[in-house]
Amino acid sequence: MNNPYDIALYAHQQGDSRKAVSILTDHLRNAPEDVHAWAFLASLRYEMGKKDLARKTLDKAFHLQPDSAQAWAEKGKWLLQEQQWRDAEVSLSQALIFEPNNPISLLHRGVVRRRMEKWDLARGDFEQALAMDPEQQEAAWHLRVLDEKEGAHADGSWVTIATHFDPDWMYQLVTSLLELGIPTKISEQDAILNLDASTDHPRKLQVQVEHAEQAFWHIEEIFQEKYPISPSEDEFLEDDSEEDIEPSPIVTFTRRIMIMATIILVLVFIGLFLVTLWKG
Repeated sequence: MNNPYDIALYAHQQGDSRKAVSILTDHLRNAPEDVHAWAFLASLRYEMGKKDLARKTLDKAFHLQPDSAQAWAEKGKWLLQEQQWRDAEVSLSQALIFEPNNPISLLHRGVVRRRMEKWDLARGDFEQALAMDPEQQEAAWHLRVLDEKEGAHADGSWVTIATHFDPDWMYQLVTSLLELGIPTKISEQDAILNLDASTDHPRKLQVQVEHAEQAFWHIEEIFQEKYPISPSEDEFLEDDSEEDIEPSPIVTFTRRIMIMATIILVLVFIGLFLVTLWKG
């Protein structure tokens, strides 16, 4: 794995975003035309809470390649998180024009369309994402919620939500719904505390809620907490603004040689001018 982008991605996946930023900034000193690296760096900075710097970084990617699917997808994801639904849908649709087979962009656009109550379009996005990536659990979950929404009755009947997520998440879901006053029931309650995370076949936990319409969006918010934006930890992060991205040693050496040559030429011309005046 010699590609700096892949190395940075691996560091990010291991939870070391600071190292990933360092790798990308070093790489961009020598390869300032790498659109993918600029877009990834923008994503990392946004996750760290440096949103203004992230937007400036993403602008560099757009400047280099206006049709970058990665840049449009990143912009759409940010707009989704900021709940700017219309702009998010436009950006994600643009990303899918340039990369139509990206299941993550389809998933994100589906979430946006759910928020905009474009139910059929949202379902289409989730189904396409799941067809491209059968392991896309989040798309499957959204489809399940849409199914339950369509099957829910206005009379407050109980709706069962089946899930394979970890017990901690289930416990948070049930607790939060009960705190909201939404009647909630759960099967296999012992599994919340006793389920071994290392087991190959975890037991299915079933949650039933009454007045499902009140619970749907709150359930989604709890689900999305499994993928939080990392808080800004400025005391542990170096200042990595663009102004601090220094040129490579070769470029620095070349610039110094040019400056020295310019100074020597100026001194020579001054000397010749003074000699001319003296002889005259």
